[in-house]
Amino acid sequence: MILEKLGIYGFDAHQESCVFASLMSGEPLLFIGPPGVAKTELVKAIGSALRESSKRQHPNHPDKWFSYQIYDASKLNFEDLVGYPSIADLQKNPPEVKYVPTKSSIWGKDLIAFDEINRCSEDRQSNLFEIIRSRKLHGLPTGNTFIMSTMNPFGDQGTVEMSDALVDRHTFYLRLDTFDQMSSTDRRNVIKRVGDVDAVGLKYWSQTRSKYDTSDDSINDYLADVGDEIKQLMSLSQISYQELKDSLSDSVIKVIDYIVENLPNNFKKENEKIVDECRISGRRASSLFRAVLATRAVRLNLSSTGMAGKSISKTKPTFATTFINTINTCLPIGIGGNLDQNILDRAQSYITSFVTNSWSQFTSSTDFVDVDYVATALSLDNPIEILSAVLDLNLNKNTRNTLISKLLDKANYEKENAYREDGPYYMMGYVLEQISKELPDFIPPHINLPTASTSAIAQFKQDAISYEVPDKFIAALKPLYESYSHDPIMSMVIVACMDYYKNVLTGNSTIGQWSTDDGVKAIVKISNLCDKLSKTIYQYKEEMNAQDQDTEEETPLHKF
Repeated sequence: MILEKLGIYGFDAHQESCVFASLMSGEPLLFIGPPGVAKTELVKAIGSALRESSKRQHPNHPDKWFSYQIYDASKLNFEDLVGYPSIADLQKNPPEVKYVPTKSSIWGKDLIAFDEINRCSEDRQSNLFEIIRSRKLHGLPTGNTFIMSTMNPFGDQGTVEMSDALVDRHTFYLRLDTFDQMSSTDRRNVIKRVGDVDAVGLKYWSQTRSKYDTSDDSINDYLADVGDEIKQLMSLSQISYQELKDSLSDSVIKVIDYIVENLPNNFKKENEKIVDECRISGRRASSLFRAVLATRAVRLNLSSTGMAGKSISKTKPTFATTFINTINTCLPIGIGGNLDQNILDRAQSYITSFVTNSWSQFTSSTDFVDVDYVATALSLDNPIEILSAVLDLNLNKNTRNTLISKLLDKANYEKENAYREDGPYYMMGYVLEQISKELPDFIPPHINLPTASTSAIAQFKQDAISYEVPDKFIAALKPLYESYSHDPIMSMVIVACMDYYKNVLTGNSTIGQWSTDDGVKAIVKISNLCDKLSKTIYQYKEEMNAQDQDTEEETPLHKF
């Protein structure tokens, strides 16, 4: 988990997904928990990692460095946010209201956080309301993108009730365990982490620094590496987000709409304040929609970052589980004031029961894209699995283009010598060229396919015709090969895939030297790929024929 790499412990996979979903989508997030559970430290850790990554990427351009600022809301003054009025601009005719920024002022900060937000006075809450709502202060754009806040549970000394409007402007509410409720392993890691970071005297006398320390005079490569991993996660997740949106928008909207209509009905016998807390506004319904898709997108990719080359995992939670956990995380019940745990439990229980029992009814669609598979394929360097993901006709163009570009990345073929003209890299280009003849517009025009020489292609075709099946794999491979021997594209796909697996699995040894287990696994993946390619070509032609028939039927008689 990325947060553990930053020394932040005690977050489960869903909570971590919400943190990065907030970062990807820009939806404001509020951490609720007692002192000492690393609420503020988490924001600082993420900000530092992204800053160090940007410093390493742009060492000579401080203006391009990721910037963040954490404000203590309990002591917040207006000048802390805006800087100081510019006298020169006030003296202009007509006068202009501008501010001289300071190092800690809000203008242009990429990430801002309001610490102890429920210790903020009522007049300051109105300022924060405008910032979180519209990224403006006194009508002037602040230039902020990401917003996080922290608070202690209402009732702790010094806390005040938050306005419903300020509560509603946050999308995610992460309720964190107390230190003693963490697992023993997490507690021990926290003790060690805090001991390393807070030992300021030892740092002074030993002139050493923690791996989490930062300075504008140098680059912390450890944090920069984590920052790069966060950026990779964001890049992959936004692709998954778009696929989820294209594939499941209608289903997600229908479920949220049903919850909006029916959740308050479960609390008709309660007082009006509780009923109001269970009502979902139009703004919150829209943010719930984005939150569900963003959390699912991050969840799909979170376990895949930094794991290139590993096989596709089936251990991720179902979409329905992610939906339930996200909606329950985003309920504003008991956030601003006293929490009635029974009311929250009842609301969460209703959502869990409803979604569990009805999700399949809302998601039956022939246009569904296996977004889980696509997300994992984006994190792999296995061209067989990437090509399989590419072949889904329902993919949006941006995702397909990204996958094809990854499929043609020479780094994926380093073990097989990407520059060998008769190797898998050039043969994959040839295979894609042949597929594009069957599926016009399948390959975007801006992508240049690698071109092998005529002699290399001729040898490749000959291999496809005369391919020898090792005895121990004949039962698995020969039926597959014979099924597609009449099809020049399929037979070449089989040879290209076998050539790739031969080099990956055995370091360029003969296929006959493979272990039976490795060979069968490879053949199953190749068989699945061939089946999918065959179905895709058939489906594409059927759709084209249907479109042609529709055109003929709609053609006016006077055209003949």
